Amino acid sequence: MSVVLEAALDVVAGWASLPAGLVERAHPSIVRVHGRGPAGASGVVWRPNAVLTNHHVVAGADRALRVLAVDGRVRPARLLAASERLDLALLEVADDLVPAPLGDSTRLRVGQLVFAIGHPWGQPWVVTAGIVSGLGPVHLPGGAGEVACIRSDVRLAPGSSGGPLLDARGKVVGLNAMVIGGDLAVAIPSAVARSWLESTP
Repeated sequence: MSVVLEAALDVVAGWASLPAGLVERAHPSIVRVHGRGPAGASGVVWRPNAVLTNHHVVAGADRALRVLAVDGRVRPARLLAASERLDLALLEVADDLVPAPLGDSTRLRVGQLVFAIGHPWGQPWVVTAGIVSGLGPVHLPGGAGEVACIRSDVRLAPGSSGGPLLDARGKVVGLNAMVIGGDLAVAIPSAVARSWLESTP
């Protein structure tokens, strides 16, 4: 094998392993949220002591909220704020966790590579990949009117709700919320979440 070919293969191998590194770095900032469903859902550490998830994950929770971090520890959580219209909820946790690196969802373009991480069907830290297929308003179930969303073909399942949508640099550009049409995943843009949090007392 020539030196040039070996070098080219090394480059290809490096690019192929890049997503794995991004996902591994994101793990400490992703938690499992135990709220309404028995299997739990997902959440993103937005601030050291605060987790962002979906409103429908915690709405009507009939027991104390808890979050499970990648270190295996279960921490009690308290609902700080929620928006049914945006399908967002902010939880407070007692211990400091590792905040996720936040990206700018306003710079997303159709066709960009994205990754979803969550706990579908109770399986921990499952990763799926896809591309952004659309940007624009979507009517969320239970919401009042349309909300700006990111549509992609990443595969989601029950338990993925509240997990992050990462860009190719491993930054959170959205919060996975639901599936429409049987195959398109919908995420709340990070810019929408940031604006809501800044306006929340």
